[in-house]
Amino acid sequence: MRLRYPWAIPYGEFFLELDALSAWFILPICGLAALAAIYGTEYLGIGHKRPSSGAHWSFFNLLAASMVLVVLARNALLFLVVWEVMALASFFLITLEDEAESMHQAGWIYLVATHLGTAFLLAFFLILGQHYGALDFDQWARAGSLSPGTAACFSSWH
Repeated sequence: MRLRYPWAIPYGEFFLELDALSAWFILPICGLAALAAIYGTEYLGIGHKRPSSGAHWSFFNLLAASMVLVVLARNALLFLVVWEVMALASFFLITLEDEAESMHQAGWIYLVATHLGTAFLLAFFLILGQHYGALDFDQWARAGSLSPGTAACFSSWH
């Protein structure tokens, strides 16, 4: 199942696809998100009207949705955007605990680590995008000049 929508961003489209591999990863994402939501109702004290629980649930839902979109994204720019949303939602979930300084420190370490990873992904995607003239993963997979190992990796994404 594919959703392609042209957008004004150069080098590609808004492109999502659900295939067997994506579905395989979405199942545990959604299953664990459901279990975390069940656990979170008690942990966040839903019945006790905890003032920050609305922010927690907003970031939790944003995290779950962005994890699903990371798996479905078939365009490098879209992938990086939802990857960043995922990282920021996680950061805010970690740092919403005001009382614990260790939580703030852990959140900032996490944020730095994810942004380093994002920087490397951005460099990799820009190199491939410049080489192939597109940021859509399916166009990279169809390119005949990919090495066999790289082509095998991308062919599972088509």
